[in-house]
Amino acid sequence: RAAWQGKDTIRCPFWKRRATDALEAALLIGRFVLARHKSLPSLAPRRQGEPKTTGLAAEAVMEVIRADFEERRYYITGRLSREVYADACFFDSPDPDMPVRGLEKYIDAISKLFDRRGSRMDLLDLQVVAPRLVIARWRLDATVALPWRPRIKAFTGCTLYELDEQGLIDRHTELWSITAADAFLSAVFPNWPGAAPAAPPTSELMELPPKSRSPEPAPLYQHAAAQSR
Repeated sequence: RAAWQGKDTIRCPFWKRRATDALEAALLIGRFVLARHKSLPSLAPRRQGEPKTTGLAAEAVMEVIRADFEERRYYITGRLSREVYADACFFDSPDPDMPVRGLEKYIDAISKLFDRRGSRMDLLDLQVVAPRLVIARWRLDATVALPWRPRIKAFTGCTLYELDEQGLIDRHTELWSITAADAFLSAVFPNWPGAAPAAPPTSELMELPPKSRSPEPAPLYQHAAAQSR
């Protein structure tokens, strides 16, 4: 607060503008870290206890997920349909800040991760694969919401949605076509040696069979099967 007030004592307009920019960048980075790091408390308002839509078949939940992808771009905006998720839903992915447990913590993290104007998420395929399992295949081409707007190269992934006995999503787990290190290094060193190639354009991926559009989700299925025993 003192630093923010102190900028007003700078007389030179140029340096005053630079000081303001630096402070705004520091605040943005601080908010980004607070939102992303799983060990830190969420900044999002607590919304537990909201009405849930229970008893839906997997096919109905799948259509809600489809709308979250295609209309709300939830991986980029954080605008997912809370009513079909358990408040204590478990989220996991190759992201080093995963896993997290808790719907609001996850929403807080993803809603601040990407620049909405410079990021795109395309749904490549969506299927019900078992009475309580839905699998999505997708492509992400994103700009990270940091002051210098680093870009992560395009990659594909798959997300498994596991439903509980009430028909709510209580596990949301992912696989990526590249490693987490590759994804984040690509933002700093786009052509670093050993990097995997960027994902093809969505138009090319859609010409492939659905199973060839993203990583093989077998590890996700295996874990789901183990959990159900």
